[in-house]
Amino acid sequence: MPKIQIAHSDSCQPTQEWEEVVDFKSRGRIVDATGHALSADYRGVHYTILSKWRRRCTPSERVERTIQSIFSILTLDYKIALGFWNDEWVRLRIAVPTQRPIFAGPLDNQLVFFQRKLEERIDISLPISAAVHACLGKIMRRTALQGVRCFSCAEHHRVFSVDSIPGLVFKVTNYTSREQPFLVTNADRFASTVEAYRTIKTSHFDLLKIPHMRLFTLDFDGRTYSIIAEQKMDIEDDASIQEELYLQRSHSIDMAIMQVVRFICATGFERSSWKDLPILENSLDQEGNRKIVLIDIEDIGSINIESALINLIECVSYNQLQSIRNTTRGLGIHTRQLDIAMAVRTAELKKNEMLRQFYREKQIVVGTEHVIVDRNLLFFTNDQVANEKLVQLTLLIVDEINLQVSRSSPESSVKKRREIYLNTHNGNFLHSTGTIFGIPLHFLDAEVRQAIQKLIDIRVIFSLLGNNKYFLQA
Repeated sequence: MPKIQIAHSDSCQPTQEWEEVVDFKSRGRIVDATGHALSADYRGVHYTILSKWRRRCTPSERVERTIQSIFSILTLDYKIALGFWNDEWVRLRIAVPTQRPIFAGPLDNQLVFFQRKLEERIDISLPISAAVHACLGKIMRRTALQGVRCFSCAEHHRVFSVDSIPGLVFKVTNYTSREQPFLVTNADRFASTVEAYRTIKTSHFDLLKIPHMRLFTLDFDGRTYSIIAEQKMDIEDDASIQEELYLQRSHSIDMAIMQVVRFICATGFERSSWKDLPILENSLDQEGNRKIVLIDIEDIGSINIESALINLIECVSYNQLQSIRNTTRGLGIHTRQLDIAMAVRTAELKKNEMLRQFYREKQIVVGTEHVIVDRNLLFFTNDQVANEKLVQLTLLIVDEINLQVSRSSPESSVKKRREIYLNTHNGNFLHSTGTIFGIPLHFLDAEVRQAIQKLIDIRVIFSLLGNNKYFLQA
C-alpha cells in the first residue's frame, strides 16, 4: 500500500519530481493516520484521500527493494519478491483531516457504513476543489459568473453548479451553528441525509433515491466554508413542471408515493413538496414504476408527522389520496386534519381538470398564447362614460396579461406561465395618462375588480387565484 502524507490544505501537492496518478480507486476514501481503512473501534482523526502521486525510484531505493526481494525469495514468497523486483515506482497518497462521522451510540458502525456508501462516486480532487474555490467569492456575493449556474441564492445558502465540473451540484452555507443556531448547517443536512439513506436501504424503499454526496470544507477570505458536493440527478428542476408530471405520470408513481408515506412515518421527514420530491427521469421499470428523488433533506426526526403528510397530500392525485388514507390508517395515523387536507386536495384536483378543459377550448398549448377579447362583449353599464372607462380599463388589463405571459419563464409549466399578478402600484392600467371624452383616466379599486370579473364571466381568463384580488389564472 502506498504511504500516506497528511496535508492541512486541499491545495497541497508534492515536489516537482512527482507526477499525479489521475485514475485510482481510493480517491475520497476515509482512512486513519497510517492510510489504512478504519476499524470498527477506531476513534482517532479521520483523513480523506485527495490524490495519488508517483516518482521513479532513486538508486538507493532500488538497492533497498532488491534486498527486500531477496528476503522474500528466502521466505518462499515469490509473488512479493517479483513485485519488489519489477516495480520501479514510489507511490504517495495525499490526505487531509476530515470531519469524523457525526454519529455516536449503538448504531455508530452501521451509520458509518451508510455514510461511506452515500459518499461513493463523489471524488473531491484537487482540480474540483480548486474550481469551486475560484468561484466561491462571487457565489457568496451573488455576483454573476460565466460558467457557473446558481439554482438558489438565499441569504445564507447557495446552490450552484460549475460547467467545468459536470455531474455535481454544490451547496454552501455562510454561517456556523454558533452564528445561526436556528438554521440548518451543511453538517446537519449531511447527517440527516445519512440517516435517511440508512432508512431507505434497510427498509427496502427501492423506489426512493437519494443523490450520492460528500461534505468537505474550503478556506476562503478568512472563513471556513462547509460545502456539500452532490450528484446531479436527471430531474426537472422547476416545481411547476413537477406538478404537471405528478398528474401525467400518476399511475407510475403510485408505489413510490406509498414508500414516501412510510418513509415520512419512519423518519419524520417534513419536506414533502413537488420541489423536494421530484420524479427521476428515465426510471420507468418493467413493472411500470418510476422512482422519486429525495432532494435537500434538511432535517428528520420531526414529531409532527401529520404536517408532513398534509404537505404530501397537497401534491398527489385522486387515486393516491385513497391509498394514503388506507396506508396511514393501517399505521394507526388518522386525524381530522388529514381528512380536511384530502377534501381540499380533491377540490383542487377538480379545479385543475376544469383549467385543463379551459386550455383545450382556448387552444393554449405552450402557455405564451395571447388573451383575445371581443370588445362587443364588454358591456358594463348604460352610462356611456362609465362603460367606456371600464372597457378601456379591461383592454389595458388584457394588454398587461399578454405582456406578462410573453415574458414568462420557458422552464415553467403552462399553468405557471399563465399565473398573472396585476401590480396596482406599477401597472400601466392604473396609471394611464389617457382620457375618455376629455375626462382623465383614474381607475378605482372597485373598477379594477369589476373589469377582472367581466373577463372571467366571458371566459377570457379562467379565474382569480386564492384570495388575492389581483392574482389571476389566465
